[in-house]
Amino acid sequence: MKSRNNQFGETRSILVTKLQIPVNQANILPRPHLHNLLNHALDKNVIMVGAPAGFGKTTLVSEWVKTIQLPVAWVSIGLEDNEPETFLEYMLSALAIIDDKLGLKSRNLLYSPNPPVLEKIFQSCINEIAMFSSELCLVIDNFHMMNHPQIQQIFAYLLEFIPSNLKIILITKTENLPALKRLKYTGKMVKISKEELRFKGHEFKQFYHILKKLPLNELELQLLENKTEGWVISMNLFAQALAEDRSMLYEKDQFSGRHPYIYSYLIEEMFDYLDDSVRNFLLEVSILDELSCSLCEAVTLKKDAAEYLQLLFSSKEMIKLIPERNNQWFRLHSLLREFFYHQLDNKYQGNLVHLHRRAYTWFYTQGYISKAVNHAVQANDLDKATEYLWNLAPSLLKNREYNELAYLLNLFPNGWIENSPHLCIIYSWTLALQKMWENAHTYLAFVDRLILKMEASLYEKFLIELHVLRGYIALLEQKGDECIKHMTTAAKMLPKYSEFYHMGVEILSPEWNVLGSDIAFGGQLTSTCTLYGKLREIWKNSGLPIVGFGAVVLGEIYYEWDELDKVQYFSKRGMYIGKKHRNLGILVPSSLLYARMKRALNDVDEMWQVIQQLEDSITDRHWRTTIAGFKIKILLEEGRVDKAVKLMEKLEQMPATGMNSINQIRVLRASGKWTKALKRIEPLIKQVELENRLAICIELMILQSLIHFEQGNRSKAFTIINQAIRLGMKEGYLRLFLDEGTTMKKLLCDFQKIVSTDQAVKEYCSKILSKFQHDSIDEVVVKTDLSYLDDLTNRELEVLKLLEKGLTNKEIAEALFITVGTVKLYNHKIYSKLQVKSRTQALIRAKELRLIDY
Repeated sequence: MKSRNNQFGETRSILVTKLQIPVNQANILPRPHLHNLLNHALDKNVIMVGAPAGFGKTTLVSEWVKTIQLPVAWVSIGLEDNEPETFLEYMLSALAIIDDKLGLKSRNLLYSPNPPVLEKIFQSCINEIAMFSSELCLVIDNFHMMNHPQIQQIFAYLLEFIPSNLKIILITKTENLPALKRLKYTGKMVKISKEELRFKGHEFKQFYHILKKLPLNELELQLLENKTEGWVISMNLFAQALAEDRSMLYEKDQFSGRHPYIYSYLIEEMFDYLDDSVRNFLLEVSILDELSCSLCEAVTLKKDAAEYLQLLFSSKEMIKLIPERNNQWFRLHSLLREFFYHQLDNKYQGNLVHLHRRAYTWFYTQGYISKAVNHAVQANDLDKATEYLWNLAPSLLKNREYNELAYLLNLFPNGWIENSPHLCIIYSWTLALQKMWENAHTYLAFVDRLILKMEASLYEKFLIELHVLRGYIALLEQKGDECIKHMTTAAKMLPKYSEFYHMGVEILSPEWNVLGSDIAFGGQLTSTCTLYGKLREIWKNSGLPIVGFGAVVLGEIYYEWDELDKVQYFSKRGMYIGKKHRNLGILVPSSLLYARMKRALNDVDEMWQVIQQLEDSITDRHWRTTIAGFKIKILLEEGRVDKAVKLMEKLEQMPATGMNSINQIRVLRASGKWTKALKRIEPLIKQVELENRLAICIELMILQSLIHFEQGNRSKAFTIINQAIRLGMKEGYLRLFLDEGTTMKKLLCDFQKIVSTDQAVKEYCSKILSKFQHDSIDEVVVKTDLSYLDDLTNRELEVLKLLEKGLTNKEIAEALFITVGTVKLYNHKIYSKLQVKSRTQALIRAKELRLIDY
């Protein structure tokens, strides 16, 4: 979505159709002279195809790129993409279509939990293109829409240091853009202008005779060419009108031929040949960017809107289907819509407010709140638009749709936000979640001023929101005392009336493991435990589910300290509160914490039951992504690499989360792609070190040491694990080491033998190893006497294979038409015969014995 002054850095999922080369109609008139012009222009690095709307720029380039031998990356830009991160995301995604490795490093930087500045990512992208094995072509359609200063700045950098193997084709309505100014004088760019794009002479004649099947004589052709000046959109419009009545060409002969006039004249001439009711319908729906039957009925008050849409669609000029909207939505041609709306605004201005009101009423009742806000602003019902956005903001913040919020806030007229306490609070939240603390406090100061003029009830309502938000901001800024001060005040002020008090939990807890985030001080366990102990006492009195969030954080801390009895208490408490209040920001992390505890206790069956129950009950996109990320880690621990890889592939198509990067490394490691994994780890460690994210840093170092150990590079492995232990021992981290299983145990055993000088490290290493005596994750007793395997029945082998597929006990029971109790009995027999204690151990043991395939 759109960006506001480059303050909103998150990205949302891209629209794949914007990366596809447009497919033109079959009856396109070949333009070989322009193809030759473009072919010769390939000697330069940049080709600019620049002309006003309607000159066939996109059609020409999309036809031409089919004829060249270079691989082509295509990006069709929209106004909603005028935001640096979004533009870069589309550009990198387009390059990936040529080769999924092209731009991979840059994409990883962009999707990392805390990406570097865009200039650094752009530098990385330039380097990757320069090292690509062949020449390639990047087409950017509608480049004129990318007028954001930062986009122009970084694109100018690309053009200045453009790799010799890269050819850029810019399709634009204007060349008056900062990124192109210097390029004009460097000799690197060739321009194809509207003069080259005009239809002239023989080509003009072919257009009407061959393409449009209109047998016009030479006089008529000359008259048309003089009037249209070879502007293809006007030629198309005239062709449609002439197909109905050729005499109109002689009746209208009083105009200058200037583009703006021709444009207005031709559209008006089209209107003259439309039925009055159709003309009025087009005027009224021109306020809409997309059309459906129900929406058009609501806006125009015409119950037969479906017939109008079908009539217009059959003309194949007025409206077109939107395929990605299940062929139930249409759109007006953008040029026609602009003109219709201009006509409506000039001649029927009194109707505009009523039309926009009908539109926002329909959109709001149908759940399209963003569009409702847009039309409410257009209707100048700013209070209604503010109300809609206030109700919508928590879910947008929770889903990290900052660009959407930026776009909606940008709709309001200048000065409105600063005088609206609702919008100031929304804006402050958005800024705070992107670590723009100073700007966030600026908008809170506006609220301080505004509430002084309010009546008592409203004053207290907004005062609560101010303390809640300042408390959360202090938490994000890792200012414990300030956080406690504001949260204490908010807890005394009937916080149940706060819109954001409990929603803050879902907004601030984006992952299944919160210890690596800002709200847990990056993994400083001792100070976090102290803070949340105090906060939990405060929240107990609030009567709100936020107390469950304190339970989640404390539970995770005690999990790292391997105090599993306390983990059980806090995770169950969080699950209870999360379910009771239907708060996913508490329910999901606490449930997954409970599952991790069960995993540590080797109760794998119950762990999977918890995960399955959670999946069955959650529909929220973000939290389903979070659960999937957790499952990948567990599948890898169980040795089910293929399943983890498939799930990772699905996850990469969903909105990015911070754990994605670590999971990708784990998948690479499990797949034996150690070199790639190490290349991913190194920049991440540097990044999290700068951000003081201790928990993530330790985890990455552990993975790095394990990979070196598996490669046989013991010296390197020992050096890194020594660093990880030094970091972990300061805060008492244990489970980060223990959860890595037997390979970690072997590494620590070997490492302990060579540690001689650092007694503290040696003692802490011994402490971790002593915990392995009681924690048997991934440990399987290997026996040489296999005679007992004869006792495995066919039914038990059948159950074993279903266990390997990841089925729950309930699913196995359904597959074999037996009860869940019978499945548990078979599990017990299998464990006993294989001499193991859990499902994970059974699968590992079965693979060793070739009872199931690796």
